[in-house]
Amino acid sequence: EGTEVDFNGGILQMGTSNTSATNNSFRVEDGAIVTNATVNIGNANYRASGATIALSGGGKLFTQNWNVGGGATTYIMQYLDYPAHRVEIGEGSGFHTRVLSVMGTNNVFAIDGGELEAVKYDIAGTNTFHFAGTRPKMSQFDLNYLGIGADCTFSFEIPSSGYADVPCEFWPSSAFTMPETTRLAVDATAFSRAGGGTIPLMKFKGRGLVTFSETLLSRWNTELEAKHCSVSYDTSERTLVLTVRKPGLVVIVR
Repeated sequence: EGTEVDFNGGILQMGTSNTSATNNSFRVEDGAIVTNATVNIGNANYRASGATIALSGGGKLFTQNWNVGGGATTYIMQYLDYPAHRVEIGEGSGFHTRVLSVMGTNNVFAIDGGELEAVKYDIAGTNTFHFAGTRPKMSQFDLNYLGIGADCTFSFEIPSSGYADVPCEFWPSSAFTMPETTRLAVDATAFSRAGGGTIPLMKFKGRGLVTFSETLLSRWNTELEAKHCSVSYDTSERTLVLTVRKPGLVVIVR
């Protein structure tokens, strides 16, 4: 408990050079801290599938020189058609990397009250970021590139009290347009039953132009209507805002 392990620049390689390594896991639990690690979950030479990184109980993982520059990059890529990978970040835990490069598809980042932090995000399409708990956070540490591929999903499971802070906080170094095929999934049932209200989902720092097209917002709102929700982008506050309405009368007979 509370152990600190310094990888001293070593590589956490979750894959093998000849065949695909499946279902490997790396866990940091109970306040343990891992520092100075270079993390590779599969690449063209070291194949992996179905791997899990799980951070819980205040466990934290810092990649090499994550906050001072250099080549500290976390690569996440599954091999061909093998199962994708999963990163779990529990309450009070954190995954901190200078560059997060997700070259594969269908990977899941389950941020349940913890923090995913990078300076640069380079995310391929069809990956999912799921936010739950009261303090989930995906953020950029500094002004840098923000790349979100087509067909990615941002999924928000909102507690009855709402989020304590905006779940996504980005600092793009240049103009950013959310891809037209980005998916937005919302479960605001508990928050709605508690009275509903507005919830900021994404905040953009800096001055680069940020665009959510009318076509994208319209599609999202059509999909959210059945859940008594709507979404809008506040250009002055540079914030994507979710509005959750209080449900009408519900009669349950059992």
